[in-house]
Amino acid sequence: MPLNRRDMLRFGALGAAGLVLSSSASSQILPSAFSLSNTAGPDPLAPLPVSPQPVATAPTGINPQLLARARAALNAHGVGPRDTMGVVDFSLPSSEPRFHLVNLLDGSVASHLVAHGRGSDPDHSGFVEKFSNDFGSYASSNGTYVTGDYYDGKYGLSMKVRGLDWSNSNAEQRAIVIHNA
Repeated sequence: MPLNRRDMLRFGALGAAGLVLSSSASSQILPSAFSLSNTAGPDPLAPLPVSPQPVATAPTGINPQLLARARAALNAHGVGPRDTMGVVDFSLPSSEPRFHLVNLLDGSVASHLVAHGRGSDPDHSGFVEKFSNDFGSYASSNGTYVTGDYYDGKYGLSMKVRGLDWSNSNAEQRAIVIHNA
């Protein structure tokens, strides 16, 4: 049975290719918020319809200021109705659960370990030291992303993402994806 986009995010979160999403640490570098929106439907980027009353309270386990920035970024980019949002807090080390899948309907949060690009951590400290949108940098790019198609790749089930900001506009061309490695 193939996994849908929501299941892919849940199962793929455990090793999400060190990617992308958000960082309270990056707020000093780039002022915009960063998040990953889970969408589904015939068009890979078409949003899911959701109830008109999303949860307004901050879920536990995630920095409320970071969550507010991520929600604002989705709204600023016009990412339509959605039910799940992924947010990475790159101010935490990779040894801690820092990839948060937020259910926007009931406020629940599932937190997972997530890596970052090896070019973001040249000292191998477990902390992101820099971001880059440059080809060949092997660094994570911060910014707002939406999910795309999923496919069977080198590391199993993988999901493409599309960057929506100048800081991650090369994500598709750089083959930034979510996978279980």
